[in-house]
Amino acid sequence: MAFLIGAEYVFYWNIFSASILGRLLNSRPAFFFARGHMADDNALMMDKGISRYYSGVKIPYLEQTHALTNSELAGLAASHEAEIFRPFLETVRHLPHPRTLIQQLLLNS
Repeated sequence: MAFLIGAEYVFYWNIFSASILGRLLNSRPAFFFARGHMADDNALMMDKGISRYYSGVKIPYLEQTHALTNSELAGLAASHEAEIFRPFLETVRHLPHPRTLIQQLLLNS
């Protein structure tokens, strides 16, 4: 996880990979080539996931056949702050602390 968070850029084929949370929580850019198998196989999960995981933002996808340049990636990464990180962090700020969530689950079971 340290390498993943410390990397300048990371690339994914799946927008719902669990390791993306570490990148988003640390405001580190992540680039996507595709939505991924989970989103492609389940439309409801895609809709709910975009709404809750990404706060409804439109995820940009890189073109797989397009050569990437460092300056292009830097420009895309700069746009992540307003377009991805702020909406995501605003959403997760309101989530309960894990200990509180576990206590609520145990009380309601």
